[in-house]
Amino acid sequence: MIPMSKLPAFKSAEELAEFVDTHDLTPYWENTVPADPAMFRVVRGKQTAMRVPLSRSAADKLRALAAVKGVPAPDLVRQWVNRHIKEESAAR
Repeated sequence: MIPMSKLPAFKSAEELAEFVDTHDLTPYWENTVPADPAMFRVVRGKQTAMRVPLSRSAADKLRALAAVKGVPAPDLVRQWVNRHIKEESAAR
């Protein structure tokens, strides 16, 4: 059995990519977490992606609300933002 190791710190995404390309990741597998697919979504056209820091509690509640509504959390946030912008613009 291979002992689990902690991934080293990387200074850049390129450095991480080089490591992944040149190393067996088996010793690190148990220390990994699934990636959020939204991080890798390609945004095309007139859209711009934004990262918004949330508390863990707020993020958990957001995910729960999105699940109840049957939509991905980023889509729910986009709906809320668009609705709020429309309401604010109409109020001016």
